[in-house]
Amino acid sequence: MVLDEGYFGTLSVPLFGVLTCASIYFLRRYLKGAQFVEFVEAKGKVALVTGASTGIGKQTARELNLRGATVYMLCRDSERAQNARIELTKLGCDPTKLLVKGVDLASFATIRNFAEEIKSEVDKIDILVNNAGIMFYPKFELTEDGHELTWQTNYLGHFLLTELLLPLIKKSSNGRIINVSSSLHKAADNVDISVVNDKKHFNKSMPYSRSKLAQVMHARELTKRLRTMDPQNAVTINAVHPGVCFTELMRTVLKRRCTWH
Repeated sequence: MVLDEGYFGTLSVPLFGVLTCASIYFLRRYLKGAQFVEFVEAKGKVALVTGASTGIGKQTARELNLRGATVYMLCRDSERAQNARIELTKLGCDPTKLLVKGVDLASFATIRNFAEEIKSEVDKIDILVNNAGIMFYPKFELTEDGHELTWQTNYLGHFLLTELLLPLIKKSSNGRIINVSSSLHKAADNVDISVVNDKKHFNKSMPYSRSKLAQVMHARELTKRLRTMDPQNAVTINAVHPGVCFTELMRTVLKRRCTWH
């Protein structure tokens, strides 16, 4: 039997369509990831989430609140955070347990001010989620504290916040610190401060990877030190890769990349 080229041409069109649809289906399933559906009660817990006005932080604040926790939404833009709080309330959250606090991780002063303020409001902190961050910022910029913007926002600001709140976290029976990192930490070249804050070593993507590697290193080192100081230490520190999420951060990145290229 001899098949002419037209036969294969006719066959290739529907085959291509099937393969394309299958690829899209499995890609969507992969990007969607798994969902945690088990109900774990957080009644009586005090949780702090940075960057809680949008994306992963907002959803984290929602889940913790729905499970009974009092959630402090630590955000740079207080007005935007208040709007997020209203949205979460409409989704069933308890507004009396959703508290907005203005904290700019690019400013050590606002972090210190908040740390002093929270001491008068709570006697312990059960959960700290270091989530806020910026990604692929297009230009080299130093904060008021003299550090590269992405480095301070993603890492140094959270480092200081964690250190200042650690005494309250230790008062929890099972304190939790979660650094929202990224698998892109593997792409980091160097986390030496002389490199991080040097414009010559800046490009759009590397500062993000450096900051995420620093978050992983911070989680590991803090765990080691707390266990060394107190073998009975009940504070757990983890760095997590949240997967691929179509958050505002990701939308902004895609928009910038389309604009730049």
